[in-house]
Amino acid sequence: MRRGIDALDRELVAMIGRRSRYVRAAAAFKKDEAAVRAPERQRAMIEERRRWAEEEDLSPEVIEALFRRLISYFVDREMEDRKGG
Repeated sequence: MRRGIDALDRELVAMIGRRSRYVRAAAAFKKDEAAVRAPERQRAMIEERRRWAEEEDLSPEVIEALFRRLISYFVDREMEDRKGG
């Protein structure tokens, strides 16, 4: 069981890495900070992920917290990239 869980966790980390590359590619199309932060898009994403959580019999609150943290991380990285950091 532990090996199976470890393998799944490795896949999750790899998928987050792939997501990161998509986020960075999408950054080229964003003209300003407002486009990076996109609160309405974030709200819609969170709502959708909460629904997905319910479909998987997971806690929508936990999945929301996870995605809010991921979004925050990627927005912060993108803002740093814009500043040349």
